[in-house]
Order: sequence, then structure tokens, then C-alpha cells
Amino acid sequence: MADGASRALILEHNIDNRNKGFTSLEQHSGSGMNETLGAFITYNSNYNAIPDYHGYVSILSGSTTREGRGINLIGQKDYANIRFFLGGVQNSDLKMILSSNGHLGIGSSTPKAKLHISDGDVYIEI
Repeated sequence: MADGASRALILEHNIDNRNKGFTSLEQHSGSGMNETLGAFITYNSNYNAIPDYHGYVSILSGSTTREGRGINLIGQKDYANIRFFLGGVQNSDLKMILSSNGHLGIGSSTPKAKLHISDGDVYIEI
């Protein structure tokens, strides 16, 4: 490319606005009893085949008929963080971070302890 950047794009667009419209990118590894399934699924805003899934995105591991041990979120380098944004991707939209040192910050982008909650309450129910 002229600007020296290379990009990869996979676009799947289901224009079905009815009650079962969704898109899914599935990956299968192995076969038969050794098969594992992983998927990235986007549900349209009218989707109602599964209660309260409309407008959501799901990351799926396994299914009722295939093996699936869970989902790994991996920061490849020892300095990588896992960040959770809501409302956008600006610093003010960062709601939670799991930092590379294993500290979880809620309302803090630089957690200083295993659990750091900033500007909020903690509710513990017994």
C-alpha cells in the first residue's frame, strides 16, 4: 500500500432485519468427538430466537454437541493489558482493565492492587 500499512478485513453482512438475523464466524478444529468449536456471533436488534440476545455480540467456545473448555483472552507480551470499553474507545470510555501485572481496575486505568475500584461503591451480599 502507498502509506506502508497493510490491513486485513473480513466483512460478513447479513441484511436480514427479521427476528432470527445474525452473522457468525465459526472455526472448527478436529473432528468427531475431538472437534472443538469457537465462534464470534453478532445478533441484529430484532433477534429474538434466544431471549435478550438482540443487539449483542457473543464469543462462543464449544456447544451442546462439541467440546469447549472456555475462552482465553491473551495479551501475548508480558506488558499487555486487557481493556473493557463501553460507549466508545476514548480514555473516558474505559470501564475496566486487567493489567499485565494481574491487577484488576474498575474505574481506574492504573490499578494499584489486585482489585482497585475508583470512584464507586462495593456491594457484598452474604
